[in-house]
Amino acid sequence: MEDYLANHNVPTHYRKTISDIQKCGTGYFGYTYRVCNNCSLVETTNNACGNRHCSSCQGGKQYKWVETQIDNLLPVPYYHVVFTIPALLNDLCRYNESLLYDLLFDSSAETLKQFGRDSKWLGAEIGFYGILHTWGQTNWIHPHIHYVVPGGGWDGDKWKDIKYGGKFLFPVRALSIVFRGKFIEGLKKLYYKSKLTIPKSMNIATNKDFESFIDVVVARNWIAYSKAPFKTPEAVVKYIGYYTHRVALSNNRIKSIDNNQVIISYKDYKDNKRKRS
Repeated sequence: MEDYLANHNVPTHYRKTISDIQKCGTGYFGYTYRVCNNCSLVETTNNACGNRHCSSCQGGKQYKWVETQIDNLLPVPYYHVVFTIPALLNDLCRYNESLLYDLLFDSSAETLKQFGRDSKWLGAEIGFYGILHTWGQTNWIHPHIHYVVPGGGWDGDKWKDIKYGGKFLFPVRALSIVFRGKFIEGLKKLYYKSKLTIPKSMNIATNKDFESFIDVVVARNWIAYSKAPFKTPEAVVKYIGYYTHRVALSNNRIKSIDNNQVIISYKDYKDNKRKRS
């Protein structure tokens, strides 16, 4: 690792994460002392790093998060909704993380609100929470957001249940189209306000180049996925909890490390979740 860091341009926050994980539980972050009131026995524990990328530190946080969300659940069905942008935008995201991830949140959240307010589907104000993921199974950049959405909302001072017997939340094809429109509109605003950093690999030198790129992106699949209600509200929170405090690569997925090569396992979602390396 030292050789790699010395010979590669690794961002400062990446270096901090590596350092934290290497030093986790070694005593570098201090100690916790517990004293027995009866026999005065002193137990010493090395403090953890607390870094959100550290697999050793996430278990307890995940449990607390899930318990808190369960306490806030309503006695209604809950839906799991995912919004994903096309892979063509990956390089742009890498160079504009804060701007484009904010845009991803804003455009997807506003899409859900718009459909919730539409009397054809519900006609009420809905609440939800979302969790951003920036990677996929192969650890390559794959920005998408997981939302937990209750099957209903508030209309004035009364609750309204989702229509059509709750078989689905909102039509996913329509969600995808509206989401795409909002995201592209926001992306254009950022570009024409000169707020975006355009990587050279995208070959965008003029406004015409940018508009041509947008045309290609619009033509790609924009995926909005909505899963049928879980059997219980608690089940959806526990399912999402798996994503909230999950590191990009857990130890059990590392199959071998040989010099500069690391082999990992992953699920191929295009082949019925078949495991590959």
